[in-house]
Amino acid sequence: MTAVELREDLCRLVDERRLYAIFKEWQILPAGELISILETGMFPCPTFRRDTDQLLNCLFDFHQQELNEVLTERLWRLLEVGALESPNDIDLRFRLYVREQRTNDFVEYWVKLRDKRSLPSVASIEGAGNLRVMDKRIIDLIRLLQPYPRLKRYKRPAMIALGKIGSSAGPEAARAIEQLDERGIPSEQRDRALQRFLTTDEEWKRCDACQNGIFVDRSKEWMRLQECSECDGFGWIPQS
Repeated sequence: MTAVELREDLCRLVDERRLYAIFKEWQILPAGELISILETGMFPCPTFRRDTDQLLNCLFDFHQQELNEVLTERLWRLLEVGALESPNDIDLRFRLYVREQRTNDFVEYWVKLRDKRSLPSVASIEGAGNLRVMDKRIIDLIRLLQPYPRLKRYKRPAMIALGKIGSSAGPEAARAIEQLDERGIPSEQRDRALQRFLTTDEEWKRCDACQNGIFVDRSKEWMRLQECSECDGFGWIPQS
């Protein structure tokens, strides 16, 4: 830990209530104001640049409807000038590709990072599912289901992403999920994913209760993303 990081940690400990008040405020601030924080780098104390991931989550989780062409252009500009640190830069680029439905660019960037032996982020895995990427280079999501400890946190997101893609993911995806260790993965989600692989797209329809398997729960003090119980987080339900 550097001296700067140590000072930041001390600041956060002293003013923890203020820290969480700011995180809560970000959920309702206009999207343009959140982007301004990224542009200026002026994070309100006791938040710092290390909280960029928290800010991006708020921006894309709770302000999707506000992100018009002008605001997304400002986000692309941040990437052009290299204003963000590498993990945040990667995360934002994937999010924007998904938002703009730029599947080919998404795939090429995914492959570029994979060739550098970088593990994907959870946001990029979710994006592959939401775009329903069918390029065989993306279907290597299957490798994230292998029983290696370093891949543990990717298994459930990868399974859901493959389930969103459906039968186009191929029989190998079904075999991998059949062999998946079920600990930490609800059996109904695993069964729903397998059902997707064994049926055609014509047998499914979009879930009307959510957006890509999630919805914003506004019933509590803090807004939170929740998985949809109607579709088990997949965004698709069988045709009645």
